[in-house]
Amino acid sequence: FVLLSATIGVYAFLTDARRVRDMAQQYLTQLTGAQVSVGRATLSIFEGLRLDDVRVFATPQRRVDPKSIRALPIFSATRFQITYNLRSMLRGRLEATRIVATNPRVLVAEDLDTGTWNYQQLTHAKAPDLPDTTPSQPLQLPEVVLRDAQVDYYEFSGDAKTLVGSMSLEGR
Repeated sequence: FVLLSATIGVYAFLTDARRVRDMAQQYLTQLTGAQVSVGRATLSIFEGLRLDDVRVFATPQRRVDPKSIRALPIFSATRFQITYNLRSMLRGRLEATRIVATNPRVLVAEDLDTGTWNYQQLTHAKAPDLPDTTPSQPLQLPEVVLRDAQVDYYEFSGDAKTLVGSMSLEGR
């Protein structure tokens, strides 16, 4: 009985939705160098890690005017299905080996008033605990699969937003 109770307790801790969502947001933020928000996270032994309503912002949203071009997500996806390293997950770190993004949308936008693009706001801030030298191990990027992806190009001028073009694609 004690062993069964302990197993259920460990499983409940590992699959806690809030903990998994925070872990996924932190991992994706480190991977992209941008602010990432996840609406819902589910971890199960049968489905793996599933993230719903994933959004990537070029700049932190608390610093942005909600009507600005910078308030829009540069990338969003209905769902991420993530294959992960189990050992890392047990240590409390998420390391993806494969990410399948379902219904991803990329927003490329130009502000005609300032001549800037939304992706120019992406910055790769250097982590404070890393030395100035090149790391000995390169960053391990996961395989990324895009299903039913769409890239939209917008132009902004004042309060007007104009869709210039769209492109649908599948990719890996």
